[in-house]
Amino acid sequence: MIERFLGPGSRRGWLIAGLTLTALVLGPLISLGTYGVMGSLVADGTVSPEEYPYSEEFIFAWMLVDTAVGLVAVALLPIALRRAPEPKVLDEGPEVANLSLKEPRSALVAALVIGVLVGVSGAAFPAWFIAVVSVCSRGIRKWVFFIPPVAVLSAVGSVFVVPMPESDIWVILMGIALSLAMTAVPVLIGLNRWSRRRQIRALRSEAATARREAEAVVREEQARAAKTRAEERTRIAREMHDTLSHRLALISTYAGALDYREDLDRDTVRSTARLVQQTAATASAELRTVLDVLRDDPTDTRPEPDLTQVDSLLEEVRATGAQVESLVQRPDLGQIPGTASRTLYRMLQEGLTNAVKHAPGAPVTVRWQGDDDEVRLTVTNPLTPSDHADSVHPASGFGLIGLDERARALGGSVRATQTQSEFRLEAKVPCRS
Repeated sequence: MIERFLGPGSRRGWLIAGLTLTALVLGPLISLGTYGVMGSLVADGTVSPEEYPYSEEFIFAWMLVDTAVGLVAVALLPIALRRAPEPKVLDEGPEVANLSLKEPRSALVAALVIGVLVGVSGAAFPAWFIAVVSVCSRGIRKWVFFIPPVAVLSAVGSVFVVPMPESDIWVILMGIALSLAMTAVPVLIGLNRWSRRRQIRALRSEAATARREAEAVVREEQARAAKTRAEERTRIAREMHDTLSHRLALISTYAGALDYREDLDRDTVRSTARLVQQTAATASAELRTVLDVLRDDPTDTRPEPDLTQVDSLLEEVRATGAQVESLVQRPDLGQIPGTASRTLYRMLQEGLTNAVKHAPGAPVTVRWQGDDDEVRLTVTNPLTPSDHADSVHPASGFGLIGLDERARALGGSVRATQTQSEFRLEAKVPCRS
């Protein structure tokens, strides 16, 4: 209820209007009631005229003073209700909820003046009540300590200012106790309001912090997803290079055979042309699949080729006329873990592709060695002094770079060496499960 009264805007205007009307009504009523009772006591002889020597004209004049003082207290109330702007808790950190507000000191001064005026006019008490609630609801503890002394001062001052019969010490003490008791009520209300405001501000701050943390988690998840997509696209690009490079090398070899072999019969030419067409169609289909994946979402779940498909790869290369010899000193190639198996397959594919491109028709030796912890792959082929092969199949080096990155990711290595007569590709890949 009090918080609603102290709200901004039109409600504060209604509050001031209500207190003004209260002062206009309460001031005369208090004066008439008090002095009417005292007049009755004088008429009954309970109080002597010497103890209460005030005429009706004086009482009427004091009634006007009482009302005017109440109006002054109401006029000071807007100053006492001034507040500092609320901190933007939702935009700041949680520590904002613990900061004291920089309240205007004029609000405290106006409230204390209203408290002093209560000692002169009882019509000022409603304004004093509201002012005390406002002061105590700001969370500034030292301001609260100013309230009790002012309440005592107003109680003592009323004994000497208000035209009443002389009072003894007990009456004064009772007045002080009554004043403190009546002041304690708005003090407790104000402190309760401050506690509620602080809790609400803390809850808002916690909610803002939780929202920021949730947004940070969402951003982190989005960044992680973007990184995963980028890594997957990179993987697909490598797969595209390895696969297409191999297919194009086969096509080039088939076409080269048709160009240089004039002794081929018609059936052989037709069979070789069919191989070129089939290989080109396969490469085109693989490229289309990769582009579709890159255009949409890289979530192609088809299994990548691994060492279980080595025989198919060797037969495909032998079909080009290459003489491929596979020496397996480790017969359990199919038991190598997935990532290492796929990486070794791509390394073998790259080595065979280089052999077909740069030494078509030359013998190729594939050697598998290793133990339970590591697999060593060696692909060797002689180099032919053919300027035509180098001009038609220039080496880009991208395949070897990709293989080196794959091997490093697994803790392995790739080394390519070339002499005047031989090209050698050596790879070491850990194969622990």
